[in-house]
Amino acid sequence: MRLHTPILPHSRRPLFFLFLIPSFLVIAGPTQRHIESVQPRAGQQGTTVDMTIDGLALQDVKQVIFYRPGIEAIEFQKTEQIASIPLAHGTKVEERVRCKFVIAPDCPVGEHPFKIRTATELTSLSTFWVTRFPIVGGARPTQGDKAQPVPLNSTVSGCQTDGGSDFYRVSCKAGQRLTVEVDSVRLSEVAYATGEFDLTARILDSGGKVLAKNDDNALHIPDPICSVIVPSDGDYLIDVKQAMFQPGNGLGYGYYLAHIGTFPRPMVVFPSGGPAGQPLEVTLLNGAGEDTKQTVKLPEARGDFDFFPEENGLLPPSRLQMRVSDYPNLIEQEQANNTPVGSLPIAINGVISKTREQDTYRLNVKKGDHYRVQVFARVMGTPLDARIWIQHTDSDKPEIEADHIDIGNSYFYSADNSIKRKGLLDPIVEWKPEKDGEYTLGITDIRGSGDRFYAYRIEIEPVRAAIHTYIYPRVIDRMQCPRLTSPAIPQGNRWTMTFSLKEALGNTYKGPLEFYAEGLPQGVEMIAPPLSAGQRSGPVQFVAAPDTPPQASLINVRVRPAGGDVKNFESRCQESFPFVSRSGGHAWHHLITEQYVLAVTEPAPYTIDVEQPLIPLIQNGELGLKVKIARHNGFEGKVDFQAEWLPPGIAGSPAITIEPGQTEAVFNITASGGAPLGKAKLALISTTDGTYSGYYTGVGRMRVSTRFIDIEVAEPHLSLSSQPSAIRRGERTEFVWRIENKRPFSGEADAVMTGLPRGVEVVDPRPKIKAGQAELIFYLAANHEALLGHYRDLKCEVLVPEGDQKIRQHVGRGALRVDPALKQ
Repeated sequence: MRLHTPILPHSRRPLFFLFLIPSFLVIAGPTQRHIESVQPRAGQQGTTVDMTIDGLALQDVKQVIFYRPGIEAIEFQKTEQIASIPLAHGTKVEERVRCKFVIAPDCPVGEHPFKIRTATELTSLSTFWVTRFPIVGGARPTQGDKAQPVPLNSTVSGCQTDGGSDFYRVSCKAGQRLTVEVDSVRLSEVAYATGEFDLTARILDSGGKVLAKNDDNALHIPDPICSVIVPSDGDYLIDVKQAMFQPGNGLGYGYYLAHIGTFPRPMVVFPSGGPAGQPLEVTLLNGAGEDTKQTVKLPEARGDFDFFPEENGLLPPSRLQMRVSDYPNLIEQEQANNTPVGSLPIAINGVISKTREQDTYRLNVKKGDHYRVQVFARVMGTPLDARIWIQHTDSDKPEIEADHIDIGNSYFYSADNSIKRKGLLDPIVEWKPEKDGEYTLGITDIRGSGDRFYAYRIEIEPVRAAIHTYIYPRVIDRMQCPRLTSPAIPQGNRWTMTFSLKEALGNTYKGPLEFYAEGLPQGVEMIAPPLSAGQRSGPVQFVAAPDTPPQASLINVRVRPAGGDVKNFESRCQESFPFVSRSGGHAWHHLITEQYVLAVTEPAPYTIDVEQPLIPLIQNGELGLKVKIARHNGFEGKVDFQAEWLPPGIAGSPAITIEPGQTEAVFNITASGGAPLGKAKLALISTTDGTYSGYYTGVGRMRVSTRFIDIEVAEPHLSLSSQPSAIRRGERTEFVWRIENKRPFSGEADAVMTGLPRGVEVVDPRPKIKAGQAELIFYLAANHEALLGHYRDLKCEVLVPEGDQKIRQHVGRGALRVDPALKQ
């Protein structure tokens, strides 16, 4: 599978994002994760690495599941209890797991996210990195003769904790390219940090002369890369240190990988994409030495492509991103004022090669055509901060202008808008030409910058039908929250969670949808109610049969048009994981996965169910749902339950606790006056009390849910209206409600007036309502201490009989003025 790791953009201009936030958030608490530290941070292809994983609730580890192929975890040792280490936001480390990671010789290099399946849980996500070079331990050396010697084309595993320089010595021949590429921010798996991962790198000769240095760059942003062609035979020094000293926290954070060698390290590839399955000649723009050319065989699959250019049998430590499309390339004509564009769709490739340069293109379209125009520049590692415009040749102003992308329209649509990413500086627009004829498409750098590295690619293609799914953690700083985002289903039980939907820019399908799953383990069933047109989230329930073996697997949960097929409908799935964050959610590193992990665990000690109501929920009404738990194997702990997802217009009780020894409770739901009429599905989720501080994120708890029940929202039996009334202290009056009968009922309905001020009360007889009745009269009495003033929120609570139950509804809105008593 593909992973995307956008990080903080190098550009300092502010970004403004739009993002669809779910209607409610979870109140803040400790952001505890199962896995807080993974050491070592990396291993070489073809080796076996002894691993130490620290965190909480890591008892009885059964499996490590990786999102990418090439690593297997073996030889799990018994979980150790270690001295508690406090971390940010009320989190801590108290447990340690030891195992081995077996890395295949052909394992993909780079970041490998994983989760752990224990006997009872699916953990939060952490990461491990794979390198192609041998790993050398950093020994905190000093400058000159005491610098630690390392072989060329190796990876140093170091740690910055005191702000000092780490020096490494290599021997080179004149004319060789010497490159250091540092991974630190991108390497980190920590939740919160300050600046301890912001490093700088320098290359010096043996006399201490600086030959190259770097802090930030367009390719890896805060992780430095520097390269030089060495002038003579001899020793050279590599200096790695923090850009500004930050001490880190209790786990000694500040680690890094420094890849040092003669490997190729082009910073930009041009053009950065081409037609699927075709050979493409590209130019590699190097930071040191001459640019080189290579021919790349592009894959058949459309989308992103990881390119590792080879030179003298060596490959770089990290990729260059390229694009693969279904349509041809167009290369800018540098000498032309306006490069002509043929038929659409097309992929335009060019370079803003000097300051204040503007590249323009001529294209012919028809009014009413519908296109998506997307720039790929910063996301490809080029420094171009693009602005584009599209203007008819007969017009004096553009139809379209853009210089960034709203996060909801980006590829990283599952991430939170507080996190800034370099890819969000690449504009994308939906374009419907207002006229027939010739248009000019222009592009420039918003700062007026430009040089040979300022390459870009503009893909112009028709919009398509595309709606994607994602899991969104509704917690502080959008940190991981297993209780909301990790589907772990106990054997013979079920779990329900919310999946959100995001329309792609220009999506052409507006009808009803249905969820479907790919890759579910045998014995696991997915149940999901249909989605109405425009619905942006929905509940999905996973049910594990009693004989389903405990396991974890990668799955896809997508959507498709309900009841029929739409040609070329596209649906992806996505989840985002922030790292190196600060309070407020501004993470420096963000991992995007394109699959979900589902686990089947050992049986839970209880099941929970909710009775199917026999009466409807009335608009502006209330309904109590009877909830029961069945305890197993002597389990007597607390069980908390709540509604994870509620149909539109319906609200529910806060979390309710069933205390030890108890088995029943009532969960109340209410419907607004505008709640859609008809039936909707509802399930309740529950959790054990747990022994850890993970109540907020769910660490250390088992979770199960009820089956789906049907909630029928119906029109109220009656509505009430009234004229403003008044009463004096010490007097009585009638308050008359006019009844509008909407649905018949049998028997008599009870009515209670609410919202009366202190000192005013209803006196007997309390009124009843019969079907067809035109008025409802309450007799009010005010004592001599009744609160004076206007009261405009008087209502009635009406209990309408239906069978042996009563339907509760809240109706009417009246006004009452309380006046002083008349002087005697």
